Amino acid sequence: VITGDAPSAWHRQAEARYSSLAGISSLDISALNVSDQEAPEAPDQGAAEVPDRDGIAARTDRLNSQAFRFASDVVLAPGAEDGLRRYAEDLRSLRNDAAAVGYLVDVTLFGSTDASGGEAVNAELARRRADVVADVFSEYEIPVLRTGRLQDQLGPDISTDDPSWRFVRIDLSLRPIPNQQ
Repeated sequence: VITGDAPSAWHRQAEARYSSLAGISSLDISALNVSDQEAPEAPDQGAAEVPDRDGIAARTDRLNSQAFRFASDVVLAPGAEDGLRRYAEDLRSLRNDAAAVGYLVDVTLFGSTDASGGEAVNAELARRRADVVADVFSEYEIPVLRTGRLQDQLGPDISTDDPSWRFVRIDLSLRPIPNQQ
């Protein structure tokens, strides 16, 4: 149970990210108060605020390396699907804002497994888990650059029976849109 006061952005992040924490199966934030202060209204400039490159980079960093846990096989952990959908909304907004200032946000998904099962079975399971996340992203028109297996990136010595390794990690990278001045 989390109590106290926190800005609404922190509140949303806590809900979206708890499923990526090893050993945490649920999170009760019902006693957490949203403490956003009403900001004074800015004078109407006649146009929406245009994001800047530094703000886009900071948002990309904040969303980078997020992980979503799986209970087993390709079934997301309790609460993870809601968190994944909120994340996809944030990522879609980031991609749109980045494009407005001449940048692309590339998305790479890395599936991960615990050590139960054989090497070939786990490699296929990691790919299928990444596909689950890619399918959700496609609903939000978020293309995935590539998918892979996290253990292939970390090296052959990474092997654990810990079920918290049942996840997909999302890596983001920011790059200029080609041929755009």
